This record gives sequence, C-alpha cells and structure tokens, in this order.
Amino acid sequence: MPGFEHGLNRAIHGIFTGLITSLLLKLLSAIGLFDIDLLMILTIILGTVSALSLILKMKYWSTGYILGFVMGYLMMAPAFRIDGLTYIVLLFALYIMIRRIIRQIY
Repeated sequence: MPGFEHGLNRAIHGIFTGLITSLLLKLLSAIGLFDIDLLMILTIILGTVSALSLILKMKYWSTGYILGFVMGYLMMAPAFRIDGLTYIVLLFALYIMIRRIIRQIY
C-alpha cells in the first residue's frame, strides 16, 4: 500500500496542477475566451466536487499516505494561497488519522 512519500507526492502534485489550471483559466479569461462570472462558478463547482471526491476516498488511504498528504499541503501552504475547501479536506484527513490512532490504542 502506498505510504508517506506517495501522499506527499500527491499533495504537491495536486497543488501544482491546481496552480497551472488556475493560470490557464485566468489567461483564457484575460483574452476573452471565458466570462469571469462563468469562471468563478466553474471554480466553485469544480473545487467542491474535487474536495468531496478526496474526502470520500480518504478512508481507503493508509495512515502513512494521509500523513504525507497533510504534510505536503502544510509545506506548500506558505508558498501558495490555500482555500477553505482545502482546509476542510485537511481537517477531515486529520480526523481520520486521529480516529485510527485512538483505535490502535484502545
């Protein structure tokens, strides 16, 4: 099962993919191919779907993978602006880890 390094890689890859997508959409909006209102609606919808998708998959991830995922996002947070949905995903990941640790203890 993938471990810490895979989760770390996924988080960093996800942040850079989001950054590239954001820059591409801003470029298309700047040259007039996208309406800014449509862009905002798409951003909200796709961000919400992406966050829910991650949350639904996390219960199948290993604890090490989740730890790497959280650490990756926390390492990248000072360099990039991370939105509220990402913090919800990170809180859910921490909840899963804490729940697993408590199960191991008791």
